[in-house]
Amino acid sequence: MLRSQFSERLASLKGGVLSAAIMIIIHLGFILGQMGLVPLTWSVALLSFIPVGLTGMVFGVTYRYTVRRDRYRQLGDGVVSAFFVTRMGGVGSELLMSRGHPALKSALPGLFILGIDTILGLALARFCLDWAQTRGWLPMAAPEIHDDSTDFDSNSDPDLSSR
Repeated sequence: MLRSQFSERLASLKGGVLSAAIMIIIHLGFILGQMGLVPLTWSVALLSFIPVGLTGMVFGVTYRYTVRRDRYRQLGDGVVSAFFVTRMGGVGSELLMSRGHPALKSALPGLFILGIDTILGLALARFCLDWAQTRGWLPMAAPEIHDDSTDFDSNSDPDLSSR
């Protein structure tokens, strides 16, 4: 049991690192493309890689466990969409809270570029995760891994045992 938990965690780490690397590479392309258009300092540009890498890492782990052995396209689309909406919603709400409504209008081109950066990174990370799984380089998540001590026992709950 301990060996399978370790191998599952290692495979999750591989999926997370693969996704993070892909999203960082996509983001690097967008940062380099914006250098002449938007006044960016290298320190701000480098700091922007932290949330991108973390998003990619969590996406890789989440995607691997959500899709598992199911080949329903909607599951993968849902994970990509959820991460996209969460990332863009967080950036938009932060902008509204910190600078108000007029700043949002002036920031729309930047938000559009960030949206393209994010959706391309997530879509390419998904493609690479699927590709790595079909090649056997990244094992698919096991159907269920759980600890027996955390199983729910309906006999221990008087409300459920009477049903």
